[in-house]
Amino acid sequence: MPELILYPTSRPDRGEPLQSQSALGSAIQLPRARIWPWLLGTSGAARTTVVSQAFNTPCVIFELISNWPQLGSGGGGLSLLYSTDNAGEVTAGAVVKPSGTPVFEPIDFRSNVVTEADEIPEHIPMVGEGGTVTLPFRLTPKFLIEVAGPIFLKLSLRSSAGEVRVRGIITVFEGTSLEQLANFL
Repeated sequence: MPELILYPTSRPDRGEPLQSQSALGSAIQLPRARIWPWLLGTSGAARTTVVSQAFNTPCVIFELISNWPQLGSGGGGLSLLYSTDNAGEVTAGAVVKPSGTPVFEPIDFRSNVVTEADEIPEHIPMVGEGGTVTLPFRLTPKFLIEVAGPIFLKLSLRSSAGEVRVRGIITVFEGTSLEQLANFL
């Protein structure tokens, strides 16, 4: 037979907490977290570029989660830039570099077997294996952007041959000051 468990009542002499939750919440200023989901696909010798909604500055590009190309058979590159303009969206269009400042460092590329066809040297190489299995990856660049805002993020996927598709999310923390963002760097 189950035994009845009795819990003691709260003590009548326990007072209110010294600082209420609401007072604590108004004293701490946290940055605003925003998540930008995206999907890019292109084929042949083309470039697809998407542009985010506006982000307030200062901000930190905290995280990028993506996958190596899915159902792809070609190669190319994935670039991330930021800009004060929101121009440059294109779907499987000209291989023109979109305006903006690159987030990644230039690729170190050495091979006598394959070529790298991306005009933007600051990219992550994307090589489609032609299968349905993808390999996810997660980057935490903690990249600080401190320019007069707002800014727009631009993701650009270049393919050299065949088809390349990638998808993912980018997490951005918007702050009101550099001090507010310091814990996220």
